[in-house]
Amino acid sequence: MLDLDDPQSVERAAAEVIALTDNRLYGLFNNAGYGVYGPLNTISRQQMEQQFSANFFGAHQLTMLLLPAMTPHGEGRIVMTSSVMGLIASPGRGAYAASKYALEAWSDALRMELRHQRYSGQPD
Repeated sequence: MLDLDDPQSVERAAAEVIALTDNRLYGLFNNAGYGVYGPLNTISRQQMEQQFSANFFGAHQLTMLLLPAMTPHGEGRIVMTSSVMGLIASPGRGAYAASKYALEAWSDALRMELRHQRYSGQPD
């Protein structure tokens, strides 16, 4: 079982995937959704950190651990499932929206960066 809120769990899952695929991965589908809801002035730092840990940092860590198994082959797709809340915010869902906005921005930048890299994963 993979717990995106637990860095060790992410490391174990990535290592298992790499072993099972003989270090040759063609796709990654990131799909996480954990929500802390309520007015932002009632949400603690700990709650915000947990929100970002599950919805952003877990996907970031897993992607970075598995990307080396994808880029040498010159193929592969990374699919990031976000939310409409990554494009618009609404009252009571600010913490969730913030984590999804972060995932959207990071995913866009990663896509642009990978598009301009050679298959070795090194910049042109």
